Amino acid sequence: MNISIDILNPDSIESAIRALDRVKAKCYTEMEGLVADVAAYGEEAARRELDVQVYSSPSIWRTGELKNGIRHTVDGMSADITSTADYSIFVEFGTGIVGAEGPIAPDAPSWWAPSSFAESWFFPGDDGRAVYTEGQEAKSYMYNAFTQLRDYAERRLMEIQL
Repeated sequence: MNISIDILNPDSIESAIRALDRVKAKCYTEMEGLVADVAAYGEEAARRELDVQVYSSPSIWRTGELKNGIRHTVDGMSADITSTADYSIFVEFGTGIVGAEGPIAPDAPSWWAPSSFAESWFFPGDDGRAVYTEGQEAKSYMYNAFTQLRDYAERRLMEIQL
């Protein structure tokens, strides 16, 4: 886009200002659309990652709460993608010594320390008998979705034409 201006002509200056205001408005509109599109993509990426990381392996519990709890919200130029299941953090970062040895442990928030939990413990199984565990590995579905989202956002940003 080219905006011509004759700095000695007040009408030309006013015209240039109006043209810049139109460009600014279009930028905001395009960016709000981009944020909404990228947030929706991120939600779907997290669900796809769950299919690969979690739901592809056999499991005793499969309630759908984890996958159905992934949501995105958009507020103008910002968006949030959240996983609302109470146990999301345990799936994402792992638990116990198994989680502490996982690949995402170095990138986990500073307040999350799976290794600070008991090294091993027992919990009651469905049959009432004690089940021994050393924790679970991190599935990193939100982290992996974020890396996909970042790449997608960069590609989409390059597509914007003003």
